Amino acid sequence: GKDRGKERADTIHQIQAQLPAEKPALHLRLPVCDSLGSCAVPHQVHAASRALSTGVIKPSLSLSFHSYDRLLRIRALRWEYGSVLPTTIRFHMCAEEMEWFNQYKKSLATYMRSIGGEEGLDITQDVKPPKSLYIEVRCLKDHGEFEIDDGTVILLKKNSQHFLPRWKCEQLIRQGVLEHVIS
Repeated sequence: GKDRGKERADTIHQIQAQLPAEKPALHLRLPVCDSLGSCAVPHQVHAASRALSTGVIKPSLSLSFHSYDRLLRIRALRWEYGSVLPTTIRFHMCAEEMEWFNQYKKSLATYMRSIGGEEGLDITQDVKPPKSLYIEVRCLKDHGEFEIDDGTVILLKKNSQHFLPRWKCEQLIRQGVLEHVIS
């Protein structure tokens, strides 16, 4: 009885003595994400969760899981707001979180450039699949010639209307050259 209790107390003290040195490293290694944004939980977190079940390092591990949860939320912000976060959100992020966001943003951009041919493919554009691949658009100002995938050249003149592939129009819509006509 007493020896076993003393051994457990010694083990707890040994783990607690290591925590201050390991906590920052664990915090920085938590997200192991590939270019698609899939994150794997490193071995250290699995080991820590086993320690949690024994009640040894609950406060420290709670902080680690909190950090991991924040990084998942920060990753979601990239998909919601794009590559530039609003100031009100950046204000609530620490330097390490901003660094992680910037690395994720670069990794995602590299991946998107690597797929979809010459221009790449912006996979953040339509998080939900579009109802139709083509949309009707109205030209708000003279833009000149515009070539679509099949080689057809269309003259984008003010007030002209066209039925074009959605993905080719998105950027021109954001630039204010075209507007989506909803009939």
